[in-house]
Amino acid sequence: MNRHVKKGGLAVLSNPGHAKILEFDQTAVAADKNYSDIQLIFYRKYDKLNK
Repeated sequence: MNRHVKKGGLAVLSNPGHAKILEFDQTAVAADKNYSDIQLIFYRKYDKLNK
């Protein structure tokens, strides 16, 4: 995912309702929204030096 998002950019992933939130290098979870059978997870990419 990291190569597809610019620094400071936002990525959104859709997961099944109660799946574990995945973690990726150089990203932080900005928000997550649950809608009964799906889950949207918003990731913000940061620079390695500035988290």
